[in-house]
Amino acid sequence: MSRHVCRVRSFRAAACLVLLFAAGCGGNKEPQLIAEFPMDDDVELLASGKGVEFEADRGADGGGSLHLFVEGEQVFNLYEFEPGPFDGNRLVVKARMRTEALYAHAHLDLWLFRPDHEPRWVRTECEALDTTIDWTDIELAIPLLPDESPQRIRIAMWMKGIGHLWIDDLRIYADAFRDAAGRE
Repeated sequence: MSRHVCRVRSFRAAACLVLLFAAGCGGNKEPQLIAEFPMDDDVELLASGKGVEFEADRGADGGGSLHLFVEGEQVFNLYEFEPGPFDGNRLVVKARMRTEALYAHAHLDLWLFRPDHEPRWVRTECEALDTTIDWTDIELAIPLLPDESPQRIRIAMWMKGIGHLWIDDLRIYADAFRDAAGRE
């Protein structure tokens, strides 16, 4: 009889551990879409001038895309928007990108404009972008400071070198990153 009791207790203990783990890790919400730029036209696009071209039929989805060409060093301001209220402790930027003869460093820049503070600038390297690659999904996560809630966000690409980069279907999500213990 004591063996049966031990098995029941072991089973209960294992079940409790599974439930605790699921409660800590399974509580993640889906990422919240806060901005979407399909790049099927140049509406709302900030970038213009040398090295910037909208191509109506060269997108990953058959629609349009933004073509950036760099010779030297250049910042391409892409979009600026007001995200509205969101939950999360990081921003996740997703886009489809392709390159051709790109021998350059390519970085995504985010400017986070906060009330009563100087804007915070975050630069993240797009390491997967090199030489010539077909359309690929790029995802970059940018942690927010505690209690940081930007009122405006500007997205830009900084490139140094030479080559071509196309961007399509740019999306920005707010997400709650949780560690293994389920803490944000």
